Amino acid sequence: MGPTLLAFGVFFATAVVFGLVWAAWPRVVLLSTEGSAFTRPAEPSPLTHALGRLALSGETGAAETTRRALVQAGWRQPAALPLYLASRTVAALAAAALPLLPTAAWPLGGRLAISLFAAAVGYYLPAAVLHAVRTGRQREIRTILPDALDMLVSALESGLGLDAALRYLAREITRVAPAFGAELELLNSEMHAGLGRAEALEHLDQRIGVDDIAALVGVLSQAERYGTGVADTVRIHARMSRRRRLLEAERRAGEAAPKLTVIMILFILPPLFVVLVGPTAVYVATEVIPTLEGR
Repeated sequence: MGPTLLAFGVFFATAVVFGLVWAAWPRVVLLSTEGSAFTRPAEPSPLTHALGRLALSGETGAAETTRRALVQAGWRQPAALPLYLASRTVAALAAAALPLLPTAAWPLGGRLAISLFAAAVGYYLPAAVLHAVRTGRQREIRTILPDALDMLVSALESGLGLDAALRYLAREITRVAPAFGAELELLNSEMHAGLGRAEALEHLDQRIGVDDIAALVGVLSQAERYGTGVADTVRIHARMSRRRRLLEAERRAGEAAPKLTVIMILFILPPLFVVLVGPTAVYVATEVIPTLEGR
């Protein structure tokens, strides 16, 4: 079999696999966290599971770590993990097949090298998207947390209990921070279903994965265990959280100068050097050097 037929066969096989996965894609919206109470969520096909196992690392607990990352990113459907893993496999195969097209003008060795590089990019691209979505969601929650705690303190001091204050906070905070509001709604739903408050708060910490939330969960659990004042405890934690937010802003401001220096060296100084030195260099090359050579 010649190189052209081999490349065409790889591309055709990848296209067939991609088409089968697309046809077996469950009819769920991956980014939505709401489901109907009268419909059963669609399960991924065996082909999707098989492709997902190809992308799953052999390390112990890799599947659970990936599942936790998907939950913290807001993707919580039962099919989220198989679809995510299958997308990594399909993206790697599709990216690897593109440089092997028979119409490519490069030699076979160069196309194989580019194909390996493209496969690596396609494999890690879904992971980069997941990391970006998860980080952005956590940043949103971390930013709004001090203001949310101040609102919680106001609700507690007005006479509401902790459960009622959490319901009020979930209803009001959804307008400015939908991600945090959805987490609080789920927290209230778990407690309304009969789950203990400490266990529900622990689930909240696992779903978000932010250090400030973990500290808040510990504070509320200790306040409930020892019977201390919840409002004063939350107020102190809100002050500490706001201080951490200020320190984070100062850290980012301190990192701006080195980043701007690199940008200036790479993109500002070369054009400036060309503008300042270019006319002189052209004059020397066209006037001074011919004059010295006697032309």
